[in-house]
Amino acid sequence: MIDEQLRIMIEDSEVVSFDIFDTLIRRHHFRPTDVFTEIDDGKLFPFRIRRIIAERLARIRFREKEDVTLSQIYSSLKLSSHAEIDAEFQSCHANSLVKPIYDYAVKANKRLIAISDMYLPESVLRALLKKNGFPAVSHIYVSSEIGKTKASTNLFSHVISELKITPKKILHIGDNRHSDFNQSLLMGIRAHHIPSPSSAFQDNTALHPYLLKKLNYSRNRDHSLLMGLFRDCINDYQHANRYWYDLGVTIVGPIANAFVDWIARQAISKNHQTVFFLARDGYLPLEIFRLRHPEISAQYTYASRRLFIVPALATEVSNPAVLDGLCGGLPGTPAMNYWHRLRIHDPDIEARLDAVFPDGKRISSLQDQNQLRDFFKEVHPQLRVHGVTERKRLNEYLNSIGLSNTKANPLIVDIGWKASSQRYLEIAIPGLQGTAGAYFGLSPGSYDNENMHGFLFERGIPSKAYKLVMHCVEIIELMFSAPEASVVGLERENELYKVYTAIREPITSSESQRISIISEIQRGALAFTRQLHELEKKGLKLSSKIDVEMLLYPTIMNPTERDLKNLGNLPHSLGLGSDRYETILPTDLPKNLVELILQYFGSNRTQMYWPRGLVNSMRFHHGALSGLSTRVATTAYALALTGRTIARRILKP
Repeated sequence: MIDEQLRIMIEDSEVVSFDIFDTLIRRHHFRPTDVFTEIDDGKLFPFRIRRIIAERLARIRFREKEDVTLSQIYSSLKLSSHAEIDAEFQSCHANSLVKPIYDYAVKANKRLIAISDMYLPESVLRALLKKNGFPAVSHIYVSSEIGKTKASTNLFSHVISELKITPKKILHIGDNRHSDFNQSLLMGIRAHHIPSPSSAFQDNTALHPYLLKKLNYSRNRDHSLLMGLFRDCINDYQHANRYWYDLGVTIVGPIANAFVDWIARQAISKNHQTVFFLARDGYLPLEIFRLRHPEISAQYTYASRRLFIVPALATEVSNPAVLDGLCGGLPGTPAMNYWHRLRIHDPDIEARLDAVFPDGKRISSLQDQNQLRDFFKEVHPQLRVHGVTERKRLNEYLNSIGLSNTKANPLIVDIGWKASSQRYLEIAIPGLQGTAGAYFGLSPGSYDNENMHGFLFERGIPSKAYKLVMHCVEIIELMFSAPEASVVGLERENELYKVYTAIREPITSSESQRISIISEIQRGALAFTRQLHELEKKGLKLSSKIDVEMLLYPTIMNPTERDLKNLGNLPHSLGLGSDRYETILPTDLPKNLVELILQYFGSNRTQMYWPRGLVNSMRFHHGALSGLSTRVATTAYALALTGRTIARRILKP
């Protein structure tokens, strides 16, 4: 989209002039000098530093000229400049925000020129412009060859003289406020300023300030490429409210790609013929996997705890793991919800449950949990009938997609944390016992068939990564969710070929809000993936594994007000099915320590999903003292939660 004022300026001009770098062309590297990190001449001292020093020495040595040439810079390095030119061709690509302006000027039959303060020769710049889609530039004026710069206005004077045209007939477009805008105006040339991609990114990004600072001031090559990817994805997406898109670009995209690369390595090293991504958490990883690793067979697989746990009821004796799944849920959930979420129609069982837990009684205490557990044990023979029917349907579906073919060495992919879905699946379909699993993270005590591995942590190790994720697992689950409702059953789409489609949860207003958020996050994550894929095709691969903890830590442990406003209002459901939604931060914050204690420690306590988010919210809204008090309270809450977990393990029948 071209600004109307700029459109008029182009129409009224005879010549449209463009700056080249950071205007027509941008580099994949975040800073221009980071391109030099692609050159390794085998010397002990980094080439990037020696190249910067060589340019400064050349400017001192040839100070009678306003700019220096590439050959003058390399005279002190005693090297060929071919490697640097190759690196520029590898890094440079068209600036998508300026390309429409260029195209409009071409369509308007304007004479196009380029004016650049640059050490690269005109022949190289012309080849770069042609390669990146700017062949209509008729003449290039380069400071290094002419010996004059835009910054001094002398290069503009040279252009005016050579073109034999009045300055007002020239429109110059560039990113440098001084050289491209102020100095051209000083010469009577009309000018339009376009902020450089990197400065525009730093001014407008939702990237956490801590992470922005860490990446920006790092001299790490991979960090520079990562920042360049963030910049290009964010600058190319023009939208008023784009918090979720930016989150997808800067956190979800790189983390999901790191996870997918690990999955691919697992599949190749252990000869898995097909990778099965379980719904819904496997939705985004599968999209990325198919783009990045098309050579490996991949299959989206309908899955949910409910879809697998009901067939698991087909066992002769009620399985303790299945009982745990049936009775798991948020404290304070009505007992009847535990039945309704199974989506089984059996009036007799429902009536018996109502007799045990009358008047909408809620499951809050250990005694309630044990009573509910005993109830499901008693009705297991009736539940088994429903389980047998659903197990047959599930088995047919798994056969149709090839997951039951254990000779093909299938690999199941899910996020984690207890691997309960795979556990219920293996209970329901014993032939799948021992199937390999690849998980984002596996908690201590999670299900283990001895063929399951975790990407970020495995059985809680390393503990630092495990504790970071578990601090607010709801945020991580948001990142890997899908823009679709949960699967609650299967039905045949085609009787002849036994093609199955999913029966899904009804979409409530909270679920609709969640789907909208997920769609924007995945838009950003996939934009990052496509840019990364293009980068890799050019040979600019990240040399080290993406630091997942570095990307996650600032948002989870030190959230900004913008993070709290958006993530804090995130609708979240826990347990089988979408039976109950809550925001991960309270909609009405406690006003003091007394209210805080009553809210999280009283008989009508609510769940604390994001302790550090609550601390920062209290600090932002009620001051530093409230923040400190909340920090103490959240620590006490964590200790109480640990104590309750230990007690449940001891007292569980």
